[in-house]
Amino acid sequence: MGEHMSDRDSKVLGFVASIPGTINMFCDGDSCVVAGSEKQMQDYIAAMSSDPKVKYRITKARYGHVVQAMKLGGAYSFDRESFSRLAPLVQQEGIDLVDFTPDAQTKEEGQGIPLMRLTWTYT
Repeated sequence: MGEHMSDRDSKVLGFVASIPGTINMFCDGDSCVVAGSEKQMQDYIAAMSSDPKVKYRITKARYGHVVQAMKLGGAYSFDRESFSRLAPLVQQEGIDLVDFTPDAQTKEEGQGIPLMRLTWTYT
């Protein structure tokens, strides 16, 4: 952790997953999925991964890193739990965030996963 990292930046929003030894993140389309818990992430991977043989490493997603990546053009998809951690932090920066309005990710069988996709837009 750099000294300059604020308390807000180091706050954990949830978890992201990556394929060890690659830069490949677990994504929904082009957006990196942030799950509220490791268990949730495992469930999402099981439900959404196109290749069940691929093993992901699950790591903490910190606010500073997520915002930096979004400012560089990255998109993130938050579940309800991770979004509920993100929203107050973003609001402290004076940015109004809409309420959690997910697109349900449809899968062949059963319940879709409600994820909300966010990108950083400059106005």
